[in-house]
Amino acid sequence: MAKPELFWNREGDLKVWLSRHEDGYLLNCFKTGGTEGEYLPYKLHRASCGSFTGNNRRTGKNWTNKRFCKVCSLSADALQRHAETKGGKRAPPCQHCMR
Repeated sequence: MAKPELFWNREGDLKVWLSRHEDGYLLNCFKTGGTEGEYLPYKLHRASCGSFTGNNRRTGKNWTNKRFCKVCSLSADALQRHAETKGGKRAPPCQHCMR
């Protein structure tokens, strides 16, 4: 099973993970507190989604700092189980990359 990995204030590490796992997935999450682990899943994306690649003018700006963090895995199912654990429900899929 592909264990989800949390990226909290780790911009560089997330960029490396995305570049090495283009076939993976990520949960975009809202931070709900100042302590690592305090977050709620927001949306499920493919790692190759244009929202997180060079195709987006906002690329690389505060992906894991300030208000957001990411949880990544090679398994979308593992991330959805994680989302259910953290927020009580599955994360909606991105309308662009998860069609």
